[in-house]
Amino acid sequence: MRHSLLRSDSAVSEVVGNLLIFSIVITSIGLVFVVGGPIVNSAEDSAKLDYITSTFVIIQSDIIRVAYNQAPFQNSGLKLGGGSFALGTNSNITNITVQVNNTNFSCSDYIEYTYKDSRIAYINGGVYHRYPSGTASMISAPRVYVLQNMTYISLYHLLGNISMGGMGNVGLSISYNSTQVDTFYPVAGQNLTIALGGDYTDVQGRYLEDQGFVRTIGTNYSIYADHVTVSQYFVTIAD
Repeated sequence: MRHSLLRSDSAVSEVVGNLLIFSIVITSIGLVFVVGGPIVNSAEDSAKLDYITSTFVIIQSDIIRVAYNQAPFQNSGLKLGGGSFALGTNSNITNITVQVNNTNFSCSDYIEYTYKDSRIAYINGGVYHRYPSGTASMISAPRVYVLQNMTYISLYHLLGNISMGGMGNVGLSISYNSTQVDTFYPVAGQNLTIALGGDYTDVQGRYLEDQGFVRTIGTNYSIYADHVTVSQYFVTIAD
């Protein structure tokens, strides 16, 4: 009888040990999902946005090649990956108006990708990233620059309308339409002014200030210039 009890206690100990090991394994798996899951998702989101950013820089380069008539057309595109893609005209997203010698030139065309709370946009030749925190950075500069007292401004008009979302692909066919170049010699006392509007005025304004523009009223930026060249490029973009 004594021998049977000893054997019974040994069996109970083995069962308790197995239960403890099983509990530790289950707890470890739970910690991996709770702690590691968000880390994995964050890494996937970061990789996705890096891909989109790189693709927008490629699209920027393709538009420049077509606009400058270096190629008659370019084919580009991107994978949506659960985000949304839009191309069109919307002054609430962007609006740039160039004012020189009582002549105005405006452009409100944009390309934008939205994923969760992040936005990546192509706006008038530049590529920008707005983060979930609300801050924004410039990924690639627009073609607006100052050399001594000469200012060169390029406006890119995108003729097309695309809106897509989900997990599919967006194919872009970029083709040349026309070019218009105007040269001005501002009269004494009249500066060149660029008025900005839309969701990316903060980061666009910082770039203009880096070029020597001075913020005057609201989101207007002015600079003294002896010579101003405004180049308008019209390209057609179809899906």
